[in-house]
Amino acid sequence: MRLVTARRPERIALTAVAAIVTAVLGVGLAVAATTWTVTPGGRFSGQAGTTKLEDTADGASLICSGSVLSGSFKAGSGFNGTGIGFITSGGKFTDCTGPTPLPYTITLRGLPWHISVTSYRDGVVRGRISHIEITVSLGGNCSFVLDGTAAGAFDGIARFTYTDSAHTLKLLQTGASLHYYKVAGCAQIVHNGDTAAISATYPISPAQAITSP
Repeated sequence: MRLVTARRPERIALTAVAAIVTAVLGVGLAVAATTWTVTPGGRFSGQAGTTKLEDTADGASLICSGSVLSGSFKAGSGFNGTGIGFITSGGKFTDCTGPTPLPYTITLRGLPWHISVTSYRDGVVRGRISHIEITVSLGGNCSFVLDGTAAGAFDGIARFTYTDSAHTLKLLQTGASLHYYKVAGCAQIVHNGDTAAISATYPISPAQAITSP
């Protein structure tokens, strides 16, 4: 009888812990199961003003007066947010200035890039664009690749916000997972392994409403 009495509090404690764990896991599952609605969805295009490719390790930048993106969003509701849209083409970087002589060639690779959304608050969506690689050639001598873990890996990531009321997709300098690779002839201005970021704001047409309950 003493053994049974001694273990009963332990069993109660274990039961309480199990209940707490179950409750926590239940909350986690509810958050993970958040769904998304996109209206009207379908094809979109965006044209940005100032577009910057920056070496965030030393501040060297390639600044262009404009750039364009186009792609498509899924249409409907009940989406889990992963792969909710795709960037299928883009570029047309105009009037770029940088630390080396022009002309310049900037090419988006790894298309389609994948658009995923992760959180929603007060009409602003946060998410990431993945599968990114960008190749850059400046002045015929300086060239480099922007990617995630290696040139040709196509695993670069950029973070963004999308504001429903203004229907603008803004690429953020913070939170990116991009680095310089295959740097050649750039006079030590940028270096292999340096961190990189893209920043630009694209008004999206037609306007999209991306919401989550």
